[in-house]
Amino acid sequence: MHRTVFTGNGAYCYANAFHMVLASKAPAGGDIPEPGFLECATAMPFGQMFVATDAPTFWPSPPGWNPEKGLEHAIPALGWSCETWFGDDLEDVLLQRLRNALHHGPVFVSPVDFGYLTYPPASVHMPGADHYIVALDLRAENVRVH
Repeated sequence: MHRTVFTGNGAYCYANAFHMVLASKAPAGGDIPEPGFLECATAMPFGQMFVATDAPTFWPSPPGWNPEKGLEHAIPALGWSCETWFGDDLEDVLLQRLRNALHHGPVFVSPVDFGYLTYPPASVHMPGADHYIVALDLRAENVRVH
């Protein structure tokens, strides 16, 4: 199993998860940009969106932007490469892809619907909200995450 040191907190899950995965894969003594720099490199903090609903919400990103676009540009600009995969395949295919990817170390998994997570108490109040996690291990159908 690969060692991954936890970075930050859940409120900045996007940049912190990105940082944890880069740090876990960096060569010994390699420099990794801090999460704040990574967040800026992906354009996450440049704008804000207000959604007028029964419970008005501010989202920490500009309209029309998504984290995947930011990663698509930031990763090569930082001198890294990665494999991205999107899909709605059957659960067994998803689990096998995750299992295969975990052989190479921690995996940045995003976006996850916060409402489906069972470990944070607030998840019951946040269905539909995106959350970004780092998968560390998969045993049977249980995923250990940061």
